Amino acid sequence: MSLLTKHANGGTRVPVHAMRRVQALLGSQEIAFADVDLQPGDRGTTTGEIIVFTPTRVIHARLKDAPNGPQSASSATTMSVEASTWGRSELRRVDLFSSTEPWKNPDQEWSEDYEDWWPRDCYADLSYSSGQHVRLPLGTQPTDAARKTMRSLLGSIAGDLE
Repeated sequence: MSLLTKHANGGTRVPVHAMRRVQALLGSQEIAFADVDLQPGDRGTTTGEIIVFTPTRVIHARLKDAPNGPQSASSATTMSVEASTWGRSELRRVDLFSSTEPWKNPDQEWSEDYEDWWPRDCYADLSYSSGQHVRLPLGTQPTDAARKTMRSLLGSIAGDLE
């Protein structure tokens, strides 16, 4: 789980209570792919997403104004982290998209030779039979770690469609 402890873009740390929720759902499963997109909020909070793929499951955590430090029992009025998991076998569709910015050529990124890296400004939308949708990589500024492993993840996800 050390790859989730710090977000590469800006160094926003994953709050401990969010990390423990992901760990509870992960159990002893091996991490095949992980991505983190977090932004610091007001008054020591964090907002964003964490996604983890194991060989058989997807774990998704959404943070909204999640406190970064210990909070008293009376200070929280709503749950700040929603964590869920579902089977990778529920995958029903994968759509690939490029930037929709008017000043960018949507085919340019797919024309570049990034070797095994995922093209910039491109993403995959995964749709599951449970109604879950995941857009990868997370955020508008994907981490290098996510861009390096996206192609291999999609290669293994193709098997989930069968």
